Amino acid sequence: KELTSDVEWFSTQQQVARVDDLNFLYPLAKGKAKIRAVYKGVASKDVEVNVVADIDAQAVQAIKQELLQ
Repeated sequence: KELTSDVEWFSTQQQVARVDDLNFLYPLAKGKAKIRAVYKGVASKDVEVNVVADIDAQAVQAIKQELLQ
C-alpha cells in the first residue's frame, strides 16, 4: 500500500530544512534540523540533517522542477 499521502512530516527548524506537500526535503539554510515522519499517530525516530551551505531559492525551485519531470 502506498502510504505517502497519509504521512505527515515535521522539521524542528523550518528555516533550515523543510518537507513540502510532495514529501520532498528542501535544504534552505546552513544549520541542523531534525526531521520526523508521523503515520496514523505513530512517529518515526528523528533524523538529523546538517545543511552545510546556504541554498539559493532559485536553485531549490530548479531542483523541484527537475524532480517532478
